[in-house]
Amino acid sequence: LALFYKKLKFDEGVTIVCQGDSLTYGHDVTSSDKRDAMSDKTLDTSVIRTETQAGKTYPERLQEIMDEVYGENKVNIINRGYSGEWVENSKKRWSENPNADLHLLMLGTNDALNDMTPYVGDIEKYIESYFELVKHIVLNFNSAVIILTPPKTRATDNLLLNNFRRGLYLF
Repeated sequence: LALFYKKLKFDEGVTIVCQGDSLTYGHDVTSSDKRDAMSDKTLDTSVIRTETQAGKTYPERLQEIMDEVYGENKVNIINRGYSGEWVENSKKRWSENPNADLHLLMLGTNDALNDMTPYVGDIEKYIESYFELVKHIVLNFNSAVIILTPPKTRATDNLLLNNFRRGLYLF
């Protein structure tokens, strides 16, 4: 992470990858300002997605903030969000090195709640897979990693998701 900040300080330009599930991709089916699939200009287009997107994704907003703070073209944001993604699959899907200086990882909602994942609700497997993903990014991509906990959902009383979120604090 220190190398990331050093590059920022000396105007060398940095790349930040936002890797996650539909919350990162910005999957939206209900808002009045939803857009066609893959409308986000920060998207990594090496993988095609078909789901409509929110009016603005968090990686897009992060790009705007970085442009305001550091000036345009100093920070490049890449959105590697994919609807339905879980930790183990994210490592397989994004195996190519994006030459990023920093990865923001936000995974866990599907790991906890989606019956389509092979280990839904298995916190031990979730933490083990997360560790492998972080290790892969650090060792193979030479990138710093910041883990963002899965955000609370409308069902804020979901005990399983809360436990997955807390599990990352121990990680």
